[in-house]
Amino acid sequence: MLRAVLFDYGLTLVVAICICYGQIHGGRRNPLLKAQLLVLLLGVLFTFSRNALLTTILALVAVTFAAGVSRRALLGFLASLLFVVVLATQVPIVSRLVLDTVRSGSYLQLGLLQRVAFGAEALRIWSERPLVGVGFGRFEEFASLARLTAEGPGYVPGSVHNEYLTTLFKGGLITAAGFLTFMVVAWRLTRRVAALPWTSDLRMWGAVGVGVIVALGVGGFGGECFRNLSISAPFWLLAGALSLLETQPPAALADIHALREVG
Repeated sequence: MLRAVLFDYGLTLVVAICICYGQIHGGRRNPLLKAQLLVLLLGVLFTFSRNALLTTILALVAVTFAAGVSRRALLGFLASLLFVVVLATQVPIVSRLVLDTVRSGSYLQLGLLQRVAFGAEALRIWSERPLVGVGFGRFEEFASLARLTAEGPGYVPGSVHNEYLTTLFKGGLITAAGFLTFMVVAWRLTRRVAALPWTSDLRMWGAVGVGVIVALGVGGFGGECFRNLSISAPFWLLAGALSLLETQPPAALADIHALREVG
């Protein structure tokens, strides 16, 4: 239970990091943004979540390159990467997470193997109803507990802890295809907006969208983050807003910009 809470909290922080870092990288001069970013990064560190640490790194890389890499930004990115390497080797919290993941018999490695067992069981369930899945039923209602008894008698597996396998075994190929189509469209939308001219205010938010998609996409391998609105609400709002604003003619966007400056 605690591990699931830390996972959700960590992914929520990663989404907030994307929004904060995207504004900094987009040229916002508010000094509080840097302080906010530092606090959010420290928050991720103290979630003790491998998934949150990994998604943070990948999301920051995605935002950096989606927004366009200047020489200064590239040097900043390389310095940050060096800092992460030093952090992973010198800070006990981080180094222990890395080492225990590959150390035989550690609780982190056993947890990873447990997730693999959950995934295999989810695929078995899906194979019985490949087109439409099992619907709104819970994982433990269909899972064979005899296959998942490492935790002892009476153990209830809960969920698959994987966004994509959950979508597949609950909704089948039809729902999985729809979800994949939406994600491809959202990815292309944010990439297209991030490639707008530097004078466009939407460019910064397109880069943020790219980072959030990467964060939730990678995080989806460790939990069900897209369907958890406490984590993904900014993504759905941003995707909807960018879809609406991108379709506005240039004159309308100019009027929106003028009204915002007046307000």
